[in-house]
Amino acid sequence: MNSIKDSVIQKIIRSFPALKELASVSAFEVPKNPEFGDTALPCFRFSAVLKKPPVAVAEELKKIFRDDTSFESVENTGGYLNFKYSRKAFAESVLSDINDGSVFERLKEEGSGKTMVIDYSSLNIAKEPHIGHLRSTIIGNSIYRIYDFLGWKVIRINHLGDWGTQFGKLIYAFISWGDEKELGKNPVRYLQDLYVRFHKEEENDPSLSSAARDWFVKLENGDPEARKLWQRFKDYTIEGIKKTYDRIDVSFDFYRGEGYYESGAKDVIKMVEASPVSKISEGALVIDLEEYGMPPCIVRKSDGATIYSTRDLAAAIDRHNEFGFDKMIYVTELKQQLHFSQVFKSLELLGYDWIKKAEHIGFGSILGISTRKGNVIYLEDIFDEAKSRVLDIMKDRDIDETQKDIIADKIGIGAVIFQDLSRSRVKNIEFDWERVLSFDGETGPYLQYSYVRIVNIIQKSSAVINGMPDFSLLTDDVTYELIKTMSYFESKIRSAYNEHEPSVMASYLINLAKEFNRFYRVNRIIGEENDVSESRIFLLIALESLYRRCLQILNIPVIDKM
Repeated sequence: MNSIKDSVIQKIIRSFPALKELASVSAFEVPKNPEFGDTALPCFRFSAVLKKPPVAVAEELKKIFRDDTSFESVENTGGYLNFKYSRKAFAESVLSDINDGSVFERLKEEGSGKTMVIDYSSLNIAKEPHIGHLRSTIIGNSIYRIYDFLGWKVIRINHLGDWGTQFGKLIYAFISWGDEKELGKNPVRYLQDLYVRFHKEEENDPSLSSAARDWFVKLENGDPEARKLWQRFKDYTIEGIKKTYDRIDVSFDFYRGEGYYESGAKDVIKMVEASPVSKISEGALVIDLEEYGMPPCIVRKSDGATIYSTRDLAAAIDRHNEFGFDKMIYVTELKQQLHFSQVFKSLELLGYDWIKKAEHIGFGSILGISTRKGNVIYLEDIFDEAKSRVLDIMKDRDIDETQKDIIADKIGIGAVIFQDLSRSRVKNIEFDWERVLSFDGETGPYLQYSYVRIVNIIQKSSAVINGMPDFSLLTDDVTYELIKTMSYFESKIRSAYNEHEPSVMASYLINLAKEFNRFYRVNRIIGEENDVSESRIFLLIALESLYRRCLQILNIPVIDKM
């Protein structure tokens, strides 16, 4: 990947030691005109140090590469040093870098010794995960995988919605109308039904509101019965959601809700009360953020109760104390941007400079999705619907029925995940079942199908790779374009990482699939002469390794049969 560029930089530094701080692989650009070359090094930044104009600098640097066999040509074009690779040397560099794992080990160095805390998915206790959790779960999980791939230690936290007056309502409803047998059949769905019943009963009997508040006060004060029921509801919910998470290969290191930080929230109130940045506004304790163009951050309501901002302040402090993170990320809807801006600025004003390491990663809404099961759209319903539709498409395929069921589920999951990650996270997503499940075009099934084709070719080939193949047999235009696309992996994953944007990798994987299919159409592998077949299989082994990692980063299920 970067081995040729690394070599260029090292040669420049050896000849001009004064450029050590300025010359780096990251400085290379892709020429706007492909005829100029494969990569370009702007020389403008070197002018001040070498005391020469960029054109003269480029001319001096060009001399270093006069006899370098890695390049067909090295030209000075208006202060840019344009390199046109030797196709043979380039193929050897890129494919060897992948097949010996060098590129992946190099990328691991990015996050070595660093810790990142990521907060995503954020389900609600006693409620089944629904469409509102889909994007946070998918985007957050992919960002986690990007950081993990780059060598970071990642702490994954599911911040549960498990506190507030609604739990007083649920406790009251269960004590009044609950049935243990019914609870055992489908706990979370049953608790939801009880919550709905409470609101219907409340319309006819307003006194229930007061009863619910009383039970929440008992919960806050540690009443044994209230705490026991609350914990049961919480355990049932986590147990249920883990089945969905397991289905889509998502997991967390901690399930910690707002209730976990209730004690810390009381400490936050005391700290804010003693701080000069606090004030009382209409009976509420707040941190005044007017000079920063934001409404005040409410820490304690006028009735003495805490709210979610109080607990988010406490949670951030607790996480830093426990994990000492180098970075902390919250993955929630864009509409929560103001909330997190208030929390971050409040912590900064309270003297916690480490909060500058925190960032809110927002995303748009998902529109147009409905299932055959009605108006309530749960995550399980979405994935069941996807699986059902894939089974309809695959009904005439000659695959064992048991395997067909498993494969259809993985294709459906991949389709739903890719339709989300293929778009910029800040944009709203228009969901279209027919497009999402298509085996052609820019879809999850197309990506999985292309991977299956790569694997099948390798498995069916009788080529035996002994040492390095003849790379001169991998220099035709179509093969070269595929290898060039493979070489972009390192820069693409770094872009996805810097921008917290999984769609960069989704777009890259689509291009990789397109270039492979183009290669496959014009280059025969099985039945070719041994040296040709071996060279092309060596390429496909590298492609399979790279392609599989891209699928895993996006959390698209890897399958070898369709």
